[in-house]
Amino acid sequence: MFGLFKRKGNTPQPPSLEWQLAELEKCGIRLAPERKLEDLLYSCPREDYESEPFSNLLFIMSVDVEFKVGKQDTRFSHDLFHIDLECIVESGDYVEVLAPFVALAGDDLPVRITSDFVDLEAGQAWIEYEIHGKKHRLEAEVDNDWCDPKAIEHFVALAKAHRTGNSVYIHIDNGQAFTAGYMTERNFARLRELCPSLPITRLTR
Repeated sequence: MFGLFKRKGNTPQPPSLEWQLAELEKCGIRLAPERKLEDLLYSCPREDYESEPFSNLLFIMSVDVEFKVGKQDTRFSHDLFHIDLECIVESGDYVEVLAPFVALAGDDLPVRITSDFVDLEAGQAWIEYEIHGKKHRLEAEVDNDWCDPKAIEHFVALAKAHRTGNSVYIHIDNGQAFTAGYMTERNFARLRELCPSLPITRLTR
């Protein structure tokens, strides 16, 4: 999926799922409070996690999965989410895409996305949001059902402008989709060192 894992001398052979979770937690990527390790095994067998260390685990932790918590599907981690860029079909889709970016950054992105509009046939799309009590409208380019990357870049830049530390959005490439996270530079460096063969980069403007 994301490539092969380069093992280090202090890495268990094979790297157990428990060990991978503990290492990701050191990078600020945790299981959601309502999730348990056993839930991970419902969606993917242990052998898949341990034969491709971190690759499968980072992906599964970022997506909505079939295992039920109450009556709602939820991600395994609130520190990651997966986005397919071919996802804009109607009004409401930009809110759904951008809301997780706001949630990841927390106080570093004091934005409330209020509404959006999408009309593919008319070639029109925009997003409305509030920041510090001021309303803004961001025009989005229409390209069939592709999300305008400039819309994402706009909110990434807002987080960078308002952050109080040195946290950054991260990007794990998967073709037309990617996994996103938000973490300190130190944790970003730790994650890249832990997974040297995965395409983990900063998501920058």
